[in-house]
Amino acid sequence: MDAIITFIQPYVTPALVVVCFMVGWLLKNTWENFDNRFIPLILMPIGIVGALWMHGWAFTPETVYAGMCSAALAVWAHSTGKHIGEFIKEKN
Repeated sequence: MDAIITFIQPYVTPALVVVCFMVGWLLKNTWENFDNRFIPLILMPIGIVGALWMHGWAFTPETVYAGMCSAALAVWAHSTGKHIGEFIKEKN
């Protein structure tokens, strides 16, 4: 796990993670019939476009990878927080 974090860390943009997290949360909680499995597919282009914008529209593999990693981290953070909440609820 440490190897993955060490590899991804230089590419993650915290502001972009927050934006992707909020967009995913809005999609999940605003549309009643929206299928959750499509949230990562929507966040990926948002992350890539956000990373391109933050890097002055420089289309490089590093910029695209930064957008993908930021979107993936937002999905992971939501999923992990949800599972931790369910675990705590089970313990009580």
